[in-house]
Amino acid sequence: MLFRSRRLFGIEQTNQCFGDSLTLCPLGTSSNPLALSLFAAESLVRDYLNGRTLPTALHSAVVRMAESRLMDGLMPVLDETLRRDIDSGAIASSP
Repeated sequence: MLFRSRRLFGIEQTNQCFGDSLTLCPLGTSSNPLALSLFAAESLVRDYLNGRTLPTALHSAVVRMAESRLMDGLMPVLDETLRRDIDSGAIASSP
């Protein structure tokens, strides 16, 4: 089980949660897993979204920016400008 945002996810939920992540990675295929930095960036963004969603292009851009900040060692990874962009483009989940 994976611990994320005070919720426990099993393997099936994790695969469902990150299933579209392969499209973010130019080398992402079922036989070539995501780079650890991209997986970490995707996790950070999804945790910040907390159930909300972003349009695909914006989501990809935000994850790539978060990955870049992670790789460069910049903190916070999700800075104020990036969080503002996420919040302005986020779509609330249906109940």
